[in-house]
Amino acid sequence: MDSKVAFVPFFIQEVQLFHPLEPECYAHVIKVNESLTNNSFTFHLSITDKKGEILAVIEGYNIRELRKETEKDNTLKLLEQLENGTLTPWEVEKLMEEANE
Repeated sequence: MDSKVAFVPFFIQEVQLFHPLEPECYAHVIKVNESLTNNSFTFHLSITDKKGEILAVIEGYNIRELRKETEKDNTLKLLEQLENGTLTPWEVEKLMEEANE
């Protein structure tokens, strides 16, 4: 994982709670899957107390990259606005020139 990329939780497959969580806990995390196509990662986690007793298990904790809009996304939006008449060809050209500056 690139440390300059932000990731957000996407889904959790299963949560098992065995005991109430304590103010101080430890997590044991195992990466079980990595998808390069959508830049996501899946983990299994065990949450323990200070003595090592398992308090909770989280399976299938999936995170995905928080993407910024790409240049392609922006171009497609401009073309859609041109097609539906909310922008003129001149306005689209001007916006594209500004984006490339």
